[in-house]
Amino acid sequence: MKTVKIAFDDILLDQTAAASLLMEACARGGWMLSGICELSDSLAVFLSKGDDDIKGFVFDRFSGDDDESRLADVRQRYDSGFDIVGTFFIGDQAWALYKKRI
Repeated sequence: MKTVKIAFDDILLDQTAAASLLMEACARGGWMLSGICELSDSLAVFLSKGDDDIKGFVFDRFSGDDDESRLADVRQRYDSGFDIVGTFFIGDQAWALYKKRI
């Protein structure tokens, strides 16, 4: 297993660059994403050996705090070709990490 830590400040500064960092980590040496864990000031992303044929990653804030809006956000991403990997908080804002499947 390999662990990639991404500082919350880096995600806030540039979500696209943070997602690209994950993509590069997976591409080097045949790694695939196997899970995430929220830490005090960063997100730990766990990689395991394998080939998941990942097309990309996206970090995105949830549009609202209620259950229905969060579920709608996940559904909208799913309909656009993304599966949710997991969720985490930066401060009091809920975020999700998605992987592109198509």
